[in-house]
Amino acid sequence: MEQSLMVRMLRLVSVTEATSYLALLVATAVKETGGSEIGVTVLGPIHGVLYLVFVGLVLGARNELEWSLVRTVLALIIGSLPFGGFWIDRNWLAPHGRTGPVGPEPAPVG
Repeated sequence: MEQSLMVRMLRLVSVTEATSYLALLVATAVKETGGSEIGVTVLGPIHGVLYLVFVGLVLGARNELEWSLVRTVLALIIGSLPFGGFWIDRNWLAPHGRTGPVGPEPAPVG
């Protein structure tokens, strides 16, 4: 099944946002250990904008993905955690993974 542009964009932003979060955590560790603040200064706003885009795309794709309110809220919470965007992409957004983990399609019955 071909994924819509909205879902493909959500997948891309989900992974990009998660990557920016990890980079921001590294930059924060560097800053706190006496290093430069430039990483936090640059990555903080980038990550913030990416998370806001992620939120907008989750809300925009919710109906198409047939997500309940509970799953939508969970996606927003999980997306705010380190590695959360990767998990959402793999388990809820990847082809054949919107309602479960990624894996082979079950064999037809009959």
